[in-house]
Amino acid sequence: MEQLLPLVAQLQDNKPLLTLVALLGLLTLRFIILKWIRHDTAFVSDEQRKSMFYTKNLMALAIFSTVIGLWWSEIQHAALSVAAIAVALVLASKELILCFSGSILRASSRAFTVGDWIELDRFRGEVLEVSILSTTIQEINLSHNSYEYTGKTITVPNSTFLSHAVKNLNFMKRYVYHYFVISTPPLVDPFPFRQKMLEKLAEYCADFFEVALRYNAVIERRAGVDLPGPEPHLRVLTTELGDIQIDIRIFCPTELALEIEQKVMADYMAYYHGELAKRRGRDTGDMAETVATLPAVE
Repeated sequence: MEQLLPLVAQLQDNKPLLTLVALLGLLTLRFIILKWIRHDTAFVSDEQRKSMFYTKNLMALAIFSTVIGLWWSEIQHAALSVAAIAVALVLASKELILCFSGSILRASSRAFTVGDWIELDRFRGEVLEVSILSTTIQEINLSHNSYEYTGKTITVPNSTFLSHAVKNLNFMKRYVYHYFVISTPPLVDPFPFRQKMLEKLAEYCADFFEVALRYNAVIERRAGVDLPGPEPHLRVLTTELGDIQIDIRIFCPTELALEIEQKVMADYMAYYHGELAKRRGRDTGDMAETVATLPAVE
């Protein structure tokens, strides 16, 4: 123990070496904690992502505080020199300051956290990581209502929060208001099949309807607004070109949205083409009767 005292005293006098040792210790601790949180899982869960996010930010704060604490006296002596070049530093680090300001805005407004689905500028996806300077998003294809990951990872500077609105789409992660359209030429009247389509929609949504009802109520309480209910909705319209358009809305688990859409599409197309076949049969019969009534040509 007495042999270590001179080494400790020497280390205290050598601030660069002490700073290096402290940084290595904190970085090693950070690595061990992150390794323990992740274990050896192939896919990181939302809870693990949040734990890793908090660990990284707390360790960054610890590193910053350690460096400031070790070099505080030198920083005080250099205060006048720093003030002299403050303008140059601000100009040179303008983008970094904007990113830091955007990070403060995000944290104070609680717009989102790790694991949420968000829309930022033209990007939509799940938040993977948030740091002081940037936010990492796993892109999701919402433009075609597929709700599938594209495999693209987007890193957005936090300065974007100062110039663009952030939409929190987190409720869509489990349940979604899924809208889709069926459009056909005006050859078949869709109204005789309208009630049957509503019955089919109710049948496809029956397994999760009670859960959807409760989840819809939770979203209404959090948002403080009266949202459309979980009951399927159907409306028949016409397009500018005169085609038949059927607008359908369902509230369903996100992973089942496309499956239900395809089932409803198949049901209506079966009705549509069945009615066309009946019409062709009637037209063929009428033509045969007309031909039979024509006088014979001698």
